[in-house]
Amino acid sequence: QGRVSTRLVVDGVVQKAPLSWRQRMNLRTATTDVRALYDGGVRLEGEMFVPQARNLIAVRQTVAATDAARDVEIGLFFVRPVAERLVGSWKTDSSSATWSMKAYARFVTRETIVVRTDDGSPCSVRLVGGNAELVQKVHLEPGEARTFAWYVEYSDDLADSLPPVTRAPMEIGPAPGYDKLRSAHVA
Repeated sequence: QGRVSTRLVVDGVVQKAPLSWRQRMNLRTATTDVRALYDGGVRLEGEMFVPQARNLIAVRQTVAATDAARDVEIGLFFVRPVAERLVGSWKTDSSSATWSMKAYARFVTRETIVVRTDDGSPCSVRLVGGNAELVQKVHLEPGEARTFAWYVEYSDDLADSLPPVTRAPMEIGPAPGYDKLRSAHVA
């Protein structure tokens, strides 16, 4: 299914590991929350969840400059699934990267993974070593914070080949913006 990680660059320096980090699962909201402080005085607060009614991962990231003005790149790095029986390719536009593939196993399935901004707003979309990177660039003054939201959406034609074992997500139309999706998820 691939792998999602945060991409963070502060004043041109890629941040590999935070100075401090905390993660917790909120059982009331069924979300995972992360707080981290990085070199260069940038604080990152993130939230992630998988809504019951949709086959996607929702991610919200807030970055803040703590003590000085900073140029920040924040976003998602998505490592595509790799296996000898998967054949696929990327297609990009100004707000998303789409991995379309065929899986050759007991039967052939078609699968699609879309990594995108939650609201379709433009961002920097790059293919790096066969993987996708979506990044927002922002200049932050001391004490200033900005929030960005991302979706990783999964779809396939597996139901056409196999009888349902468990109830599939009830996707109806395009996913709403992050706040509306989160409210429905928490409810």
